[in-house]
Amino acid sequence: MLIEGLSPVQALERRLANYLKPVPMETLLQQVGFAVKECSRAEFIPARFRDLAG
Repeated sequence: MLIEGLSPVQALERRLANYLKPVPMETLLQQVGFAVKECSRAEFIPARFRDLAG
């Protein structure tokens, strides 16, 4: 077992050592906005993002 012989704290530290934080919502919306503006045909844009095409 991967955690055999480790304390609970050591096991948790090992498990979270390479944890990546989630991408902030602002960054996601900015990326979607870039994609919408670069899109060649409006029908390719999902309806919920069409207002970003501005």
